[in-house]
Amino acid sequence: MKKTKIIILTFFVLGLISISTGLIINQDDMYYKNVLKEYTKLVETNTTSIDSLNKMEKKINRISNTDNKTLLIEDLNNYKEYINYKKKIDKYYKANILKSNITDEEIKDLKNNYNNLSNRYKKELKKTINEIIKQKNNIDNLKNDFNNLYENNLPKENITKEDIQKLKVKLKNIPQKDIYKEYTNKINNLEKVVDERIEASWVRLHVPYISQNKNNILNGCEAACMLMALQYKGYLKDMSLKDYVKLMPLSPDTDAEKGFTHDIYSLDPLTVPHWIAPEPLKKFGIDTSGNQNIINGTGMSIDDLDRELDKGNPVIIYLIAKFNPPKEVVEGVPRNLHVMLLTGYNKMTGEHYIVDPWTHDDGRISWTVSKEILTEKYELLSKRNVIVR
Repeated sequence: MKKTKIIILTFFVLGLISISTGLIINQDDMYYKNVLKEYTKLVETNTTSIDSLNKMEKKINRISNTDNKTLLIEDLNNYKEYINYKKKIDKYYKANILKSNITDEEIKDLKNNYNNLSNRYKKELKKTINEIIKQKNNIDNLKNDFNNLYENNLPKENITKEDIQKLKVKLKNIPQKDIYKEYTNKINNLEKVVDERIEASWVRLHVPYISQNKNNILNGCEAACMLMALQYKGYLKDMSLKDYVKLMPLSPDTDAEKGFTHDIYSLDPLTVPHWIAPEPLKKFGIDTSGNQNIINGTGMSIDDLDRELDKGNPVIIYLIAKFNPPKEVVEGVPRNLHVMLLTGYNKMTGEHYIVDPWTHDDGRISWTVSKEILTEKYELLSKRNVIVR
């Protein structure tokens, strides 16, 4: 009887132990799940503070399962680094704009801290840190490029309009209002200096203007240019274009080396050029004015012609109307041949100033073209010109 009681008592005790152990295990598992749920919710909020994370850390430390606790603590520490990093970013980067006074050291620190983040948070913040670095680089590049245009606190002599334009393009990429305003003023002031230098670099001969089409001499470009050049030099000042073209030597056929071909007054026929070659044009100028210092400069380079302008000598130059592409060659020249008067060039920009005897509908009477364009059209016409000295 006593043995039976002992066995019953033993099973009763074992039963109690089993029940108790199960309760402990179930309670710990439930605690872990509750902590995990609370932690997940905390991580998902955007208002998480370090204090709340520290409190959460204490709860995590009460988890009995070592593996679960270790994983959560590791994740918590990664999240703390992320929160601290975001605070640091918010100090320098607000409303997607980087503070303009951020230093190189602070950028370096941001990069280092970013590299220490876990891959999960690196991925999340990659776009932000890249934008921060981009904006910092844009600021530095703008400042460096601007400063490189100065020497001894003065603008360098070789600054071009292209340099100014490049600065303006870079300025458009600056969202920082204070830097944008500061460098807008700086660039504008620098541009004024460059504009003044460019204007001072022009060599211009202020010839009197004579219009061929306003005088109803529609093919009188050579005559108008010669008369403008001669009057600039002091010859034939009282001569009108209408009277002057009456003296133009005419070619007996279609050979422009013998004189003017076709009709000097009418555009018809449109299928052929109406013109006179440099050599007879030179002779025409000499014979009508008595100026013996008129030369056929055909073959001279644009640089050679610039030297003539330096000496005050306008150049009658054979080009293409409106600097358009040349039309088909007829009777030795493109059908859209047009003769104009080269009267200036810019020593700084290389641009050239050309007086057009054809007065356009919009009032245009001149062209400012690059040396490259002028050279291209000039060479298409075999470098034909007449210089009035």
